[in-house]
Amino acid sequence: MYKKNYKDEEENLDRWLLTYSDLITLLLGLFVILYASSRIDIEKFKKFSVALGEKFGMSTIETPMDTTITDSVIFPEPDEIETIKANIIRALSYLDDNDDVKFERNHIGLVISFSDKVLFEKGKAELLPSSFNILRTVGYQLSKIDNDLLLEGHTDDTPINNPQFPSNLHLSLYRAINTNYFFINDCKIPPERISVQGYAEFRPVRPNNTEENKAMNRRVDIVIIDSKFDNRKNDRFN
Repeated sequence: MYKKNYKDEEENLDRWLLTYSDLITLLLGLFVILYASSRIDIEKFKKFSVALGEKFGMSTIETPMDTTITDSVIFPEPDEIETIKANIIRALSYLDDNDDVKFERNHIGLVISFSDKVLFEKGKAELLPSSFNILRTVGYQLSKIDNDLLLEGHTDDTPINNPQFPSNLHLSLYRAINTNYFFINDCKIPPERISVQGYAEFRPVRPNNTEENKAMNRRVDIVIIDSKFDNRKNDRFN
């Protein structure tokens, strides 16, 4: 009768360990190659690939054509205006009276709109003391950047005619000027960065056909100019 050789059977049962160890070694080599290919030192990578190829009986590993090996992942540069907007919104989020501040992106930069009820009494151009906190919060963020600023005063189409303001144009301009003075004196923004304009009722954001729309048209806009439109960077005097 055939007698089993238990010694041979035990040896056969352990043979899977050889295949398993080969697989683990190959996987280790693969991950080392992937790690090495993410580093910028191309010469070290070539030397490593030659050594690894000799070790495992493979030919030299070459990088794919038209592929640049870098030392880090390349991310797109953050948008300047969107970064500024995010910082201002974050700063305003700590205030309770921030609902009347609106943001809009246009072709030259970022527009921050303040409703006139936040800044002024109706028909007046002096800043309300209650507006100082919100203006100071925005002004501090503006003082940390180098972009040109444009302050625009706007009104609705309700006529005004008094000794102080003969027209809406005067009212809108003085509101922008007083906001400008606040940023210069309180927030220490260099005056050469700021331009002031008054548009009266001639650039409304809504038709002046309801009180709600008129309230939206009475505003002061701060336009943060994208740095690519910054005229101060053009050396016009040399």
